[in-house]
Amino acid sequence: THTHTHTHAHTHTHIHSSSNLHSHTHAHTLTLAHSGTHTRSAGAVVWMEWIESLKMGYGLFSVLDFCGSTVTCFNYRSEAQRLILGGDERLLVMYRTNLGFYAQTMLKCNFLQFGGTTVTALILGQAPSWLAGTHVFSAFLLAYWLVFCSPGDVWFQALSHTALLTPIKMTATISGAHALSSWGVDKALTAEHAKMRSSVWGALVCGFTSGCLGGLVAGVAEEGEGWVTSKAPTWPQQRTFYMV
Repeated sequence: THTHTHTHAHTHTHIHSSSNLHSHTHAHTLTLAHSGTHTRSAGAVVWMEWIESLKMGYGLFSVLDFCGSTVTCFNYRSEAQRLILGGDERLLVMYRTNLGFYAQTMLKCNFLQFGGTTVTALILGQAPSWLAGTHVFSAFLLAYWLVFCSPGDVWFQALSHTALLTPIKMTATISGAHALSSWGVDKALTAEHAKMRSSVWGALVCGFTSGCLGGLVAGVAEEGEGWVTSKAPTWPQQRTFYMV
């Protein structure tokens, strides 16, 4: 009986030790997994902060916003020229004077580029992100001037070459992703109002509006509600779909 009791105790001790070892191993695995996820998240944040901070021209112009604004202005001018050549009387009337041309194109391109983030700022009751620093709007003005006003129209002609336009579009896509995350979702999660900071739907809505609302509103205003369904998804709409 003593031997049986000793064996039973030894077996119980062995099972208990195995259980503790398994629990310790499982906890250690979870800790490593959590640590790896935290490291990757921290790395992504550092990378986004680095690419957001990229500037040119003695720090006066944001690289991301310059590329995004360049693509916006180039696409708008290309589409406007196509419509004018097709005999669009409405555009011919709007652009019959230099003042009308520059006022219309600058306002529309500005809304296409920053309209979504402006709506996000209105939702959050805060100042628009693109007005919070001089390097963002300055980048838009530089891109607009190069596309519409460069001497000899050299910049617009150069953008017709894929070798130049493709890397700018790639950077503009990163700029769009940055609008969804940093200027959209992150703005909601770090909002000045405490209730908005805890709202999942607020973060999703702000990500959507910052990502593509400007293009959607401008398209509907230009061509009516059928424009949304008749056109193939634009690259801002695609980015929003990927985020959701």
